[in-house]
Amino acid sequence: MTFWQRLWRVQLAGLISLAAFAAFLAILFVFEGLVVSPRETDVVEVFFLVFVLAIFYGILPAVSLGAPAYTAMTSHGTVRWLPLFITVLAPGVAMLFYHRGLGLIGIVAGPSILFMTHRLYQRWNANES
Repeated sequence: MTFWQRLWRVQLAGLISLAAFAAFLAILFVFEGLVVSPRETDVVEVFFLVFVLAIFYGILPAVSLGAPAYTAMTSHGTVRWLPLFITVLAPGVAMLFYHRGLGLIGIVAGPSILFMTHRLYQRWNANES
């Protein structure tokens, strides 16, 4: 398989992982809004807003940093985890200077999406061979 074919698969796995994390984060915010501190805001609006914002803030780092780094660092069949973790943590750390809450979400999201992407990509490769 060529580098570009692997990159396409990793990007697809990364986008699916990002969508799953965004849905989890949206459900978490809806739960917080219903149970912890009830508000007048509609549940669907909260879910949609958090989901769209998570996708908006996460798509550029996932497609331009995470997927190419994962593809390049797994090209020899083994994963080099330390450089990958530094790569996926960098956007969250940079976001800390912009907004503390978004930075913390980014620091949690990066490794989570990396792990989900890795598992999904492994499963696709296992089914191919």
